[in-house]
Amino acid sequence: MAEKKRTPIQREYDLEQLASLYLKGKRQVDIAVELKVTQQQISYDLKEIHKRWRESGIVNLDEAKQKELSRIDELERTYWDAWENSLSERTRSRVEKTGVDAEGNPRGKSSIEREMLLGVPAYLTGVQWCISERCKLLGLYAPTKVAPTTPDGLDVLPILSVRPGEINKLR
Repeated sequence: MAEKKRTPIQREYDLEQLASLYLKGKRQVDIAVELKVTQQQISYDLKEIHKRWRESGIVNLDEAKQKELSRIDELERTYWDAWENSLSERTRSRVEKTGVDAEGNPRGKSSIEREMLLGVPAYLTGVQWCISERCKLLGLYAPTKVAPTTPDGLDVLPILSVRPGEINKLR
């Protein structure tokens, strides 16, 4: 019996989920089980994703560059989600034993503390790393000028400008 056809909206959703799972290193078979499609369909959809990655580049990026950019995007989304979750409120309950009543039952007092979490800075550091790596891959940073030097740190240019017959005159 043939598989039920996916609507265009369902297919796009599946492609997004597939890309996410693929970039996390999941195997095609495992992705197929999770998305409730065949492994052959996953293979077909991966070809479509790779095609889209090639076509979506601002400049002509090879497939490896585009794949790494997609991985960085996925990682950045994960860092942002973790950051948002780290901003939540935390509740702690505390029970303090204060003694024993006349019947021998323990007495105590309890308290509930609520605190607003300010977020884990490591997640923002992760976002910053993703942005930096994306800029490196896209070549957005200005080139760094590197002047050639000798192992002693001296400027090489004066040595290179000396003609072979003039070397003895320098000694």
